[in-house]
Amino acid sequence: MAVADLALAANPKDSVAMIWKANAYYLQIQQRYKAKYPNPADVPPELHEDYRRLSNENLAWFAKAESLGWTQKTPEQEASYLQSIQRERAKREQ
Repeated sequence: MAVADLALAANPKDSVAMIWKANAYYLQIQQRYKAKYPNPADVPPELHEDYRRLSNENLAWFAKAESLGWTQKTPEQEASYLQSIQRERAKREQ
């Protein structure tokens, strides 16, 4: 999260840093809640507010990035990207 904050301080419209921040909030949810309470109904009531806060931050940072034009890559786009890396590596090895 600290790296994302530094990047956003330098460039408040850095959509990649926004995604890093959204992912950091998601990882906090995973560590604090989903790993301990696989069933959401088992989260103790006194922790609901923190869970909601983390979830809202996660969603808000994704929404900010999307408002700037960021979109999630499709599986096809990701596969194409990985293939382009493999092609470039093959060229450099020749």
